[in-house]
Amino acid sequence: VSVVLLMALIIVKTPSTEIRLKSAYKSLNSEDNLLNMNSTSERLVLWNSLADLSLNELLIGVGNTGGRDRIVTNTGIDKNMHNQFLQSLLNAGFIGFSLITIFVFLPLLFKRNIFTISLVLIVFLNLLFENMLDRIWGITAISFFYAFIIFGSAEMLNFKSAKK
Repeated sequence: VSVVLLMALIIVKTPSTEIRLKSAYKSLNSEDNLLNMNSTSERLVLWNSLADLSLNELLIGVGNTGGRDRIVTNTGIDKNMHNQFLQSLLNAGFIGFSLITIFVFLPLLFKRNIFTISLVLIVFLNLLFENMLDRIWGITAISFFYAFIIFGSAEMLNFKSAKK
């Protein structure tokens, strides 16, 4: 936990990240916030748009095309949510959100070594800020590494020569 907090502090205090966060905060608080949008403030507007959904829509979702239409209608921004978990909540409701969350942490049920924990953490963080599973390269990369972890054997990672 302390390592994660230290990493978060370092990331937030990095000058370029700090400037980006301040810029997003300014553009969100300005009167003409749609004119001064940067990618960070756009994401915050997109994420906040979920508050406009009804309880029924959050439970069952609005579908793939319905999700895109809903985003444009609520925000005026023609983009995805830039968060796989929130996009799954919008499109497939609580069931989709639950399934994607279980999928992300599934390898930890099979193996708990530093490689598996690192990969799950990397995938989790990427899915927080991007819709990787909406693109074929994201599906392919995650599927390959998850299959490697779940179905691969420990001998595959042993690089020592078999000859002794």
